[in-house]
Amino acid sequence: PMARKGSCFSDLNIPIEGDKKYVGRILQRLAEFGYERAALNEDISLVKKTSLRAARELSEVVDGIPVSTKRRTLSVIRRLTVLAEDPSLLHVLGSPPAETYDLLAVRPGSEKVFQHACSTLNIDIISLDLSQRIPFYMKYPQVSQAMERGLHFEICYGPAIRDVTARRNVIANAQELVKMTKGKNIILSSEAHSDFELRPPEDVSNLYPLYQCAPFRSTCNGTPWV
Repeated sequence: PMARKGSCFSDLNIPIEGDKKYVGRILQRLAEFGYERAALNEDISLVKKTSLRAARELSEVVDGIPVSTKRRTLSVIRRLTVLAEDPSLLHVLGSPPAETYDLLAVRPGSEKVFQHACSTLNIDIISLDLSQRIPFYMKYPQVSQAMERGLHFEICYGPAIRDVTARRNVIANAQELVKMTKGKNIILSSEAHSDFELRPPEDVSNLYPLYQCAPFRSTCNGTPWV
């Protein structure tokens, strides 16, 4: 499918763990596939005394910015995802280093963190690890509140490519999530660990019926959600 005017195909979860050449290969493949925006994601597990650092310059994590092909240039933004089980540690998301990222996401490891993310946190994305059993029950009032606040829930398809058991879990958990959101405020990202795990936008769109949700396209006017 073609992106409508003013919107673009995006992959908002490209892990930056690994060397710069690895990240560069992934970005180059995204550009070749026709994506127009990619978010380089840094995961941080929150424990006591964890402090955030400012987003690294793109030149520190990838070679060859900007990435371009004959079709288009790939816009690269920076994302931070915090993994947390204790909601008392989430105050770091209000610190100055957090403001250096273009996107902020939380991967909840407990129901209290999930509830706090849905109701209070100034973030963009709630990213659940759907490749395994979610350690808490998602409740509709919490999900609804997050949607009212403009938050998006993320489904990552990369784990489903890497492992058969993870694939079954991703499909089952994603369908449950989509049922609660009625298919709204859902984004599909790769969370790819290699360029082999990337799929073109057309193939990713074919996954939406499997997860029972509608395609998401971010805008290209400088911010992902407006």
